[in-house]
Amino acid sequence: MKTKQTKLIEFKNRQGEILRGILTFNRYSNPQLVVMMAGFERTATGEKKFKALADALVAQDIPSFRFDHTGIGLSDGDFSKINTAGLGDELVRAVRAAKKKLSFEGVAYFAHSLPPCVMADEKKRNLFKKIIFMSPALNQKELLRYWFTQKAMKKVRPQTKITWNNYKKYLNENDFLEYCRQKQKITKAHYVGSEYFLENSRQDYSSQIPDSENILHIHGEKDEVVPINSLNVKFKNRIMVPEGDHDLESPDLLSQWLVPAVNFLKND
Repeated sequence: MKTKQTKLIEFKNRQGEILRGILTFNRYSNPQLVVMMAGFERTATGEKKFKALADALVAQDIPSFRFDHTGIGLSDGDFSKINTAGLGDELVRAVRAAKKKLSFEGVAYFAHSLPPCVMADEKKRNLFKKIIFMSPALNQKELLRYWFTQKAMKKVRPQTKITWNNYKKYLNENDFLEYCRQKQKITKAHYVGSEYFLENSRQDYSSQIPDSENILHIHGEKDEVVPINSLNVKFKNRIMVPEGDHDLESPDLLSQWLVPAVNFLKND
C-alpha cells in the first residue's frame, strides 16, 4: 500500500527570515519534484487547488513541495516588500531546501497568478522541465492599471462596471503613477510598498516568455481578475475552462483541469 507522507520544510529567504512549505511524497516517489507557488496574498500551503494537486500527484508517485512566500501563510517576514525578483529568489531557495530532504533529478513548476512572472528570467525558466501557468498575471503593466481603475471607479461611479475592454476610457494615468509612488498601500490583509508597483508598472512579462512545448497554460474563460485577453502570448498547450473564474478551485472547475495537469507533469 502506498502511504502518503508530508513534511514541514523550513528554509530562509535572503533576509534570513524563515519560509515554510509542505513536502508531499511516498516511498515510491519518482525523480521529478513539482514546486508550487500561490498568487498575490494567497497561500500554497492552505488553498484547496494546491492540496488537491499534491494529492493527485503523489497518487502517481510524483512528489511536490508547496511553499508560502515571504509574509504569507506559514512563512515569516514582511509582505510589504514583495517584488518579482524576490519571488524568483525564494523559488530557487525552495528547490534547494526540498533537495536536502528528498532525492530528485528534474523539477517542474506550478504557479498561479503573479508567480508565473518570475519565468521571464530565462535562467530560472531553464531550471524546470515542465511549467504550468494557471491564470497567469503576466501583463503587469496593463493589469495594474486595470485593477487601479476598477478600485478608483468604485469610489466615484460605483454603477459603472469596469472591464478589460473599457478600463482605458476611465484610467487617470497621473493618479495611477502617484498611487504607485505611495510608500504604503493597504491591500486585502497587508501593507504593500511602492517597489512592487514601480517595478511592474512598466513590465509585460508575457512578451518575455516564448511559447514552448514544456509550458501548459490553464485559464478560466470568465476570469475577470486576469482576463485571458490581457496576455500578449498564446501558448500551444492550453486548457480553457468554461465558466472558469480566476481561482479555478470550486469542484466543478477543478475537475476540468486537475487530471490533464497531472498527465502533463507525468509524461516525458
